[in-house]
Amino acid sequence: MKLFRHFMQEDHLKDFLNGKIRFSKISLYKQPSYGSRSDWQEGIGISSHDGYEKKTELHNDVFILSTTTECESSYCKEQFGNYYATINDSETFLIKLNTAIEQHPFRFFGKIQSKLVQYTKGERQPEEVNAISSIYQKGIEYTQEKEYRYFAIAKENSCTKHVHIEINNSDRLIS
Repeated sequence: MKLFRHFMQEDHLKDFLNGKIRFSKISLYKQPSYGSRSDWQEGIGISSHDGYEKKTELHNDVFILSTTTECESSYCKEQFGNYYATINDSETFLIKLNTAIEQHPFRFFGKIQSKLVQYTKGERQPEEVNAISSIYQKGIEYTQEKEYRYFAIAKENSCTKHVHIEINNSDRLIS
């Protein structure tokens, strides 16, 4: 699948094109300083099942990389920036990320995972939302984002806000 990563700053785009991939702590997006990108419920799963509302959250630090399945929408450009890179093959990108984290000094549980975000927060669910699926759940007001999310779970919580993972982009997987 082809994906897109938007940037507000051209320098960030250049880093990405050079294989420097920045994952950010999911809790950062709960802060009002992120403006229109802020979501105080980020990383909290909410489901309504059998008349009860259940909230679920993973307590380890979670680092995410948000991409989108669309690049030309005015919404994405306005919210996430006019500069964007294309990830030409999401599966190969994931393989490269997982190869790179094996040697990374920051320690994660298992491998980086990825999935399309589900815009079902607070909606009636056929099953309860668990801690992992809460990472992929957002409110319906964010549906226009069409987000595809990569995430890694840290083994230990830390003050680190961002983790940079470097991959080889000589094959132009990212363009």
